[in-house]
Amino acid sequence: MMKKALFAALALTAAVSTTSPAFAKHHGHHHHKKAAKVAEKTTPQESSATEALNNSALQKAQTPVTAPATMQAPAAPAPVDGK
Repeated sequence: MMKKALFAALALTAAVSTTSPAFAKHHGHHHHKKAAKVAEKTTPQESSATEALNNSALQKAQTPVTAPATMQAPAAPAPVDGK
């Protein structure tokens, strides 16, 4: 029983270790081609509009926001008379 479990674990480990790098290597290059095609299709006008939008978003994100000086807890509700 122990030999079968050890053999199964070894076989599973070998199968995973041999296939994982193959999948990772095969999977990575498709995205690069898509990004290159999209970069070729963008016009300079679209690029400048995108950069302007990115810059304004970055400026808004980096602008510090001041919190109110004192935070008050909400008032407790009035007790209800149970009679």
